[in-house]
Amino acid sequence: GKHHYATFYPRYIFLMVANLVFLRSNAEAIGLMEKLLYKSKVHLSQRDQLTALLGLSFNYFAQGAFGKANRVLLGIKRSDKWLEQTMGREWVLKKKMGELILQYELSNEDLVLNKIRSFERTFKDLLQQPAYYNVKQYLQLIKHMVDQPAAVASEAFFQQVEQSLEFDSFENTD
Repeated sequence: GKHHYATFYPRYIFLMVANLVFLRSNAEAIGLMEKLLYKSKVHLSQRDQLTALLGLSFNYFAQGAFGKANRVLLGIKRSDKWLEQTMGREWVLKKKMGELILQYELSNEDLVLNKIRSFERTFKDLLQQPAYYNVKQYLQLIKHMVDQPAAVASEAFFQQVEQSLEFDSFENTD
């Protein structure tokens, strides 16, 4: 019935979008997500709507449409506390990381550094956990990129990236 359709149709679209991104058909993935968000007659739950908005933002980012990605994230008119209660702390962490990376790409270095400081305060307890080691290291790399932009193209920076991030294997990496 309608209830099952409203529950499972968004999940079907999310799976289709993930597959299209994996197949490097990002434009088609964006089209599906935009259709779900803006043209579908299916009423999305708050969780599905927020998941779709975050996913759409990341898809725009992958396409290089940083302004569109930023507008989507800015369009989420909810407090971080409300988002954490509704979506969970890790979802908020991902949103904040997305915002931070977008601001870097938009060359807003001062804002990036402010967001990093805020991020480190807000997620201090998570950043101490082994599961979030790469997030902590990634923040340090972004700081380095802002502080020394010319060094980013150096071989030493590429080595620093490889040495600072830990991956078990491709299959076990999120």
